[in-house]
Amino acid sequence: MVNICAHVDLGNQIDNSWNKDTAMALKINKVGFAIKIRERDKKKVEKKYIKEVKTRKDTRHNRKVVVAVYSFLLYKLIKESNGIVKNIRLCNDINPAKDFHRYLDKICKFFEEPSLHSTHSIKFKKKKAGRSKAHRLANRVYKGRRKANYLIKEKDVNDLIEIINKIIL
Repeated sequence: MVNICAHVDLGNQIDNSWNKDTAMALKINKVGFAIKIRERDKKKVEKKYIKEVKTRKDTRHNRKVVVAVYSFLLYKLIKESNGIVKNIRLCNDINPAKDFHRYLDKICKFFEEPSLHSTHSIKFKKKKAGRSKAHRLANRVYKGRRKANYLIKEKDVNDLIEIINKIIL
């Protein structure tokens, strides 16, 4: 059996612009799956959790919020794609990686499901591994040229806010 690897990438960085949509895409061979979070939903998270940067502590806090949002999007992407793949390579869009893995486990616990790390191999792509195969798909969804397979809903945003409250605060 060949171990097929899926690539995951973002269409617009979460914190790049809080007033623009963000898309996350998963691509395996010629099959692609994408989710999208609208800017109005990102604004809710920004208003509630993102602080004006005055100290290094504020920067760290904001980074943790972004990592939590990224982890939540990846969780939703894997769940909504019905587990089409078990081996996943993430683009190096997010750091610190140790927070990402920890938050992903806590999100699984929040939804009372087994850890994705026990069922999936989730690793960051090596710098030398070339371009992500999901990048073009993520950008097309972000720009509206392709429809997202799943759009983050109001209930999902409320879950995300509750998760951030438990993880970070």
